[in-house]
Amino acid sequence: MGYKLEAFILNHQAAEMLPDNLHHLHRFRLSDHLTLVPVTRQLLQEVVATFGKYEAKDDPYEDTLLMRLLPALTQMAVKVSSVSAVLYFEVDVWSGIGDRSAIVWHKGEAAYGPTWGTSQVAEAFRLFGQMEDLPSDWAVELRIDRYRFTEDWVKNSD
Repeated sequence: MGYKLEAFILNHQAAEMLPDNLHHLHRFRLSDHLTLVPVTRQLLQEVVATFGKYEAKDDPYEDTLLMRLLPALTQMAVKVSSVSAVLYFEVDVWSGIGDRSAIVWHKGEAAYGPTWGTSQVAEAFRLFGQMEDLPSDWAVELRIDRYRFTEDWVKNSD
């Protein structure tokens, strides 16, 4: 069974700071505290149309495994991390084998990562939870994996 998800997790206050002019930027409340923002194919197309074509020279994470983290999305995350930690992660696995990548921003800079691998991504989740003063099992209770693919978050919200 496959699982592919690319998304930001941040608190509600930081999520409200994201631009409203991106029509494909969807916010999903995971709890009383956290929001998930899936990075769908449609959002990527809109970001390119709004902010210009992707240029590797503008991408501080070009040499990483973060495939959907365009420079404009990075800039948004860095900006909102001034009020709260921001976690970005990508998971692309099939039958337990695949890639996992993550980064955590806090106070305008990368606090952890970019990194890849199961234990490193788990550490990014742990650090984010610690920064947000969440219980140690916060990610399990949110059921982030309730949809197998990024686009399913938007499809199933209608």
